[in-house]
Amino acid sequence: MSNANWYGVLNANVRYDKRLSIGARFFYAEITANFNENNACVRRECSFEKDLGVSRAQVDKWLKELKDAGYIDYGETTEYGQVIAEVEK
Repeated sequence: MSNANWYGVLNANVRYDKRLSIGARFFYAEITANFNENNACVRRECSFEKDLGVSRAQVDKWLKELKDAGYIDYGETTEYGQVIAEVEK
């Protein structure tokens, strides 16, 4: 397991959003468990995939669902990996 917090947050907006698969809802909590003080995390190569035991394609699908629904944004890549940030609502 990466350097995640012991818990993630799954707010009601995400939990009951019918546009999201159950996997994407769970994955949102996994992302929040990895947030730093700026409500962002860095997706290291294969870290989510390895920690959760799923394929890169599955993680990409969940990320797209969450981005399309407006809960997260991502895209910027640093030397450490892809930055994923929570969208303020």
